[in-house]
Amino acid sequence: MDGEAVERFAPGEVFAGRYRIVTRLGQGARGDVWRADDLALGTPVAIKVIDPAGADAQRSLVDAIQIARPITHPGACRVFDIGEDDGRLFVSMELVRGESLAALVKRVGRLPSEKVADIGSQVCDVLSAAHAEGILHRGLEPANILIDEKGRVHPALAGSARAAADRVSQPVRP
Repeated sequence: MDGEAVERFAPGEVFAGRYRIVTRLGQGARGDVWRADDLALGTPVAIKVIDPAGADAQRSLVDAIQIARPITHPGACRVFDIGEDDGRLFVSMELVRGESLAALVKRVGRLPSEKVADIGSQVCDVLSAAHAEGILHRGLEPANILIDEKGRVHPALAGSARAAADRVSQPVRP
């Protein structure tokens, strides 16, 4: 996948008739993330191009994105659009200029406790807004927590959200 994705887009190439590719931002569990300019909206975006998957996996992802869309907290990473081009599902999202918590920890090492508390508090604020909408986050991890240039935290919710009513109760075992 990695070699295919790198060769797939070149800077300046237009994807899905709408997104001018600028650069590859990284690789996630389900596909690659690209920085692009949305030619229709006239704004920079992040495009996540999803690895090919079966119909059930694609439906699950689309459902998760639709569930996450109502979250309007300023810290939530917004989803703009979802589509398919050349057999690949993609999601266009708010471009957060900064880095993931995983990249920050890798770059600087152990964070001071005050910074950890600040990041945790901001994540909790966004998750509280999601929970108020009846939405659970199923994939919270350092790679999905984006920190912008001003230190504001933006958990990426797209693809990992699930309606609380869909949760299957599991008995608590001692």
